[in-house]
Amino acid sequence: MHIREGAGPPPPRHWPPVIRRRPPGESLPLWQAVPGRTLSFILRSGLQAAETHWTGERTVPCVGEGCGLCALQNPRWKGYLGAWSLQEIPGPRGPLPKGRCLVEVTGVARLNCPRLGLPGDALAGRRLSIFRRDLRRNAQVACRIFDDEPPPLPDKRPVDPRQGLMRLWTIGDGKVSPATLTELFDLWQQIPIEE
Repeated sequence: MHIREGAGPPPPRHWPPVIRRRPPGESLPLWQAVPGRTLSFILRSGLQAAETHWTGERTVPCVGEGCGLCALQNPRWKGYLGAWSLQEIPGPRGPLPKGRCLVEVTGVARLNCPRLGLPGDALAGRRLSIFRRDLRRNAQVACRIFDDEPPPLPDKRPVDPRQGLMRLWTIGDGKVSPATLTELFDLWQQIPIEE
């Protein structure tokens, strides 16, 4: 091995190398209600419940027993639906395109729209509109489900919210393990919604 003069020692090698595997499924954009705008979707799944925390920057899943965020705040119920977005809007990280996506609804929206609790096959193909009740960023989210004939979609495959959330919440540092998240999905479906 030839060492150049003044080059110093080689940098340390880290072993074993860190390998990050992406969970299966596609990466789906997450749509949330925005002030002053009604967003429309065609539903492609039933509702997946989750208990979450707000970090000040983003929503993260509550991992239950041993969750460090529970000491700071109570978890909040959120619901996630697989859908097809009917519009494109600007987002904080670039435009959110038309197409396959996840839609986030709050517990208040779910309580005010009981049809969101129907099984996935009863919701698939229905049109959903979500909006905030006033112009504040944290105003209550409301939604409506319509029975009218939706426009034809170029892709009629179901959109699995569990797969989308798995990719969203398990990639990167400080995220939840896929095994833990899989267990939590079934547990969250049994949690009653509180106002």
